[in-house]
Amino acid sequence: MGDWSWEWLPSLEEVAAGLPSEVLSAVEKAAADLATVNSMVYLDGVDFQSTGPGIRTHSDPARNLLFEYLTVPRQECISITQVTWLGL
Repeated sequence: MGDWSWEWLPSLEEVAAGLPSEVLSAVEKAAADLATVNSMVYLDGVDFQSTGPGIRTHSDPARNLLFEYLTVPRQECISITQVTWLGL
């Protein structure tokens, strides 16, 4: 199991500017959890040779939160590409 990480793609300002800190915290925690899960799914990590799963969606109905992320096994990284929050 590698040292997977997560990032905002292209940047926090582009993806989630203006969201409340509690929403950002929820996204960050979920992204860290997804990185951990994907490190167990893509055991080859940097040596992965197949096509990755593409853009996927994570939802948190309790927080009215949805975000899209890209899993990049060869970089051992989860990239958050879009966040949608419907408010409280």
